[in-house]
Amino acid sequence: MARIKKGVGKSAPQFLEGDPATGYLPGRKWPVIRYGLVSLLAATILVFAIELIVRGDFAGTVGFFLQPFKPGWTTIIIFALILIGLDAVLGRSHQSLMIVAPLTLALAFVGHQKSLYLGDPLYPTDFLYSRQIVALMPLLVRERPGTAIALAVGIVGSLSLLVYGWRLWRRRVPALGRKGRLARLTLTVPLLAFFVSIMDYATFSWTRDRLQ
Repeated sequence: MARIKKGVGKSAPQFLEGDPATGYLPGRKWPVIRYGLVSLLAATILVFAIELIVRGDFAGTVGFFLQPFKPGWTTIIIFALILIGLDAVLGRSHQSLMIVAPLTLALAFVGHQKSLYLGDPLYPTDFLYSRQIVALMPLLVRERPGTAIALAVGIVGSLSLLVYGWRLWRRRVPALGRKGRLARLTLTVPLLAFFVSIMDYATFSWTRDRLQ
């Protein structure tokens, strides 16, 4: 009789991130929904931070997301798909933020600085002149040694913190299962390919014109 009560009292098995059949959040119900909502929330915060850095205006950033004819929410969906796809490649949930967030926030900061001094946004062709910018670093050190030292300390500190967080995340968070990684790629790769295919502004796209 005691054995029967003991068997009845056992809780139902939970999804484990290390379980090859799932590969999602450890020990929680509805792992797919939770993972999707967390990824969408992370993408929303990241896109909002990028817009805030580029614009330098909190009210203008909020207004950008509230206007129906601005592509704010479409950008959030694209970022969420990128985060989910990179999680599948890296093999850990939400570790893609350690790559996407520093890179995009740094580009947003550079774009904001360029718009302040030159009045133009950051273009992809600007990276062709990166070698010239590096060549000007000795001049910056001579003219503004304090700024150069602060910049160097900031870069080294940020990279050290990123490496430490990366290694800690790899040790603490279980690896995704094969089916979990395959499910992520099956979802994200076709949708991202679709978004890329309609971004050619030389051709008309009914879908692109209606995406907000």
